[in-house]
Amino acid sequence: MASDALDEIDAEARKIAQEAADFADASPKPDRDALYRNVWAEENEHGRLFFDGRER
Repeated sequence: MASDALDEIDAEARKIAQEAADFADASPKPDRDALYRNVWAEENEHGRLFFDGRER
């Protein structure tokens, strides 16, 4: 892939990430009760939490 094409992809990815960060910064903070709603986690034998459901 040409360097120019990679630079375009990088610029677009940075733009999307910045827009997402700006949206998050401008959004109201969630209620404390909402922080752990719909979060699924598993705890392994060492007490570590895993949120994606994959075995570790």
